[in-house]
Amino acid sequence: MKNETLSLLGGLSRQQFLDEYWQKKPLLVRQAIPDAQGLSSPDELAGLSLENEIESRILIGAEKGKQSQWQLKHGPFNDETYHSLPENEWTLLVQAINFYLPQFTPLISQFDFLPKWRIDDVMASYAALGGSVGPHFDNYDVFLIQGHGKRHWKVGQLCDERSSLQEHPDLRLLKNFDTQEEWILEPGDMLYLPPRIAHFGVAIDSCITYSLGFTSPSTSQVAEYFCDNVLERDLSSKRYADPSLTAQGHSGVLDRSAIQQFKQMLIEELDKPEVLSEWLARMISEPKYSDYNPAENDPLSDDAFLSFLDNDEPLYRDEASRFIFTENEDNTIALYINGSQYSHPDCPELVSTLCDELILKPSSLRPLLHNKEIISWLNQLYCSGYLYFDLEL
Repeated sequence: MKNETLSLLGGLSRQQFLDEYWQKKPLLVRQAIPDAQGLSSPDELAGLSLENEIESRILIGAEKGKQSQWQLKHGPFNDETYHSLPENEWTLLVQAINFYLPQFTPLISQFDFLPKWRIDDVMASYAALGGSVGPHFDNYDVFLIQGHGKRHWKVGQLCDERSSLQEHPDLRLLKNFDTQEEWILEPGDMLYLPPRIAHFGVAIDSCITYSLGFTSPSTSQVAEYFCDNVLERDLSSKRYADPSLTAQGHSGVLDRSAIQQFKQMLIEELDKPEVLSEWLARMISEPKYSDYNPAENDPLSDDAFLSFLDNDEPLYRDEASRFIFTENEDNTIALYINGSQYSHPDCPELVSTLCDELILKPSSLRPLLHNKEIISWLNQLYCSGYLYFDLEL
């Protein structure tokens, strides 16, 4: 499968893309997703931006010569907000649109050649004529998918933390932009950008662009979670000790042997495979929004739950929840959902399918449905809101 070519990648195989482009250089694919134009509408995005629980922003302004003036507004918005906007040169950004619109699940499923845990969310950007979010760079991989309308993209230099930024209290816009390539993206086109590549898009007409972004935890984020995990497991009984202490010439020095022992205390924690695996899995599987909990479904009996599968109703994973599993040294597997470890039937095939697939087809589950324990367990996930049947599709 890794050598099968994909129209999504412009005829490249999965492995070709990973070897030649992933985190290395941009890739433009014409008509990568031909049906992208119908994924959402401007009115639908504006409606989502009125909701309290949905993260949204409006950016007003555009680059004009060497001067730029930008105004940033945070949602939720109201009708008055939209009536007060200028005719042109503004952009509405709606974060994590895939959490609220299930039609984005099949889109994300096309990127199954990349680790599911790396996917952060899909952001929708509606821009009026001339609208833009300015010249900037991201610290993560992103696929820019053109919905309706056209957008002019410029791709520039590789940036880092030393790149000069414009003076703005809320935005990280580049002061200098060195255009190296540029394209006009039309509906269905896709542009992949590796981390830290400068880019600058301007709407040629009213248009929608979808940004599929990939999480990229920093060293500080990983270290913070590690420290929290150590505190959570209460390792206070393990303390610094120096039974082989020798007399020192300077009592005020923190000598190398003490530093080495502190280092060893940390390394011993990191060297415990199961402990390391667990706290990383908890961190990676935490939902994007820390206070998120799926809405519970009305309870079903196990028989009623099974009847839906028997009628070929697919099971959908809650779009905002994150499922991952780890493989332990004893060949068992551990399941994590939204930052917590979950017990599961002794069926690795079931757990891996649950984590690999965003939509569980009854045909893939049918060989397992003779097992009452499995039915009951899936039904529990359904009742908790982690799975659902979409009977309106």
